[in-house]
Amino acid sequence: MIKKLKKVQDLTKNIEWPSVLMSLIFIGLGIFLINHLSFTYPVTELSILLGLIAILKGFFNFYTYSVVTEISKEQHWQWSFIVSASVSILTGLLLIFNFSSNGLVFYLLGGAWMIFDTIPHILAVMDYCTKHSNTYKMLLTAYGLSILMGIGLIFNNIYPLIETTIYLSSFFLINGVILIWDIYSVNKKQRAM
Repeated sequence: MIKKLKKVQDLTKNIEWPSVLMSLIFIGLGIFLINHLSFTYPVTELSILLGLIAILKGFFNFYTYSVVTEISKEQHWQWSFIVSASVSILTGLLLIFNFSSNGLVFYLLGGAWMIFDTIPHILAVMDYCTKHSNTYKMLLTAYGLSILMGIGLIFNNIYPLIETTIYLSSFFLINGVILIWDIYSVNKKQRAM
C-alpha cells in the first residue's frame, strides 16, 4: 500500500496544478455553455462571467511567466505574458463593472481579450516548437481558431451570424484542451530526463 502511495506521489509531484485547474475550469465552462445554447444569456451575465475568467487568466499568465522564465533562459517574448496578464486583469475589471450593460462593450472587450490573450502563447509556440513539426502545426492551428473566435465575437454585434455562447465555448474548449496537452507534454519530457 505504501509503495502504491509512493508511486502516486511520484506521478503527481511534477504536475503543474494551476494549469490543471485552469484547464478544468475552461473545459467545464465550455461544456456548460454548449449544454445551455438554447438559453439566451443577458449581456450582463456573460460580461461578468467573462470578466471573472479574464481576471483568473491574468493571474494564470503571471504564473506562466514565472514558469517560463524558470525553465528557459531569458527570451525576447517572455514579457508578453506580463503584458497579457495586466491587460487580462484590466479587461476583466472593465467587463465586470460595465454598468451600462452595453452589448457593444462586451463584444469589443471580450473579443479583443480573446485575441490578445492568445498572442503570448503563439510567440511561445514559435520559439519552443520545431518549425514544420506536427506539434507546431497543431498548436498554431488551435491558437488561430482562438483568434478567429475572438474576431467572431467582435463582429457578432454588427452581424450576428452565430450565437455568442458558441464563440465563448469554442474559445474555452480549445484553450482548455491545449492546457491539458501542454501538461501532458511537459510531464512526458520531465519523466524522460
